[in-house]
Amino acid sequence: AHSRSVNIDQVVLGFEVLSVSAGRDTQLVALTEGCYVNGLFLDGCRWDGNLQSLVQSRPKDVPSQMPIIWFRPFTCGQLERGRNPHDHVYTSPTYRAARRKSIPCRISELHHLEQRQKSIVDIGLPSKVNPEVWLLTCVVLLLTLGS
Repeated sequence: AHSRSVNIDQVVLGFEVLSVSAGRDTQLVALTEGCYVNGLFLDGCRWDGNLQSLVQSRPKDVPSQMPIIWFRPFTCGQLERGRNPHDHVYTSPTYRAARRKSIPCRISELHHLEQRQKSIVDIGLPSKVNPEVWLLTCVVLLLTLGS
């Protein structure tokens, strides 16, 4: 907001899931705006890098790590509508988890997590199916804070 000289209440976040996961050899372009976020895990479904879309989990899957997500600031009305090649976008709530091993794997554990804290950000994720499928499956993103 400061760099564009606009009011903070006119700034909205857009999200782009990159086709690269974090690793030792990962080279990312330095950003002039926004930030890269790593350490997010999907619970209730998984990310398919080839389709660049949410897909159904396999039986007995634990939460799967998301690739790096670029949080991009836009001013109201500027958010690009034509960038998403998918029919749908699921707006996933994101919750904070203290450590990777404390990430809930059962919906009942997730319900207790929701009781203790509110969602920190809603992130739009591309989907080839109706977002209601993911809503009914209780898909959420979990942000880890430590290893």
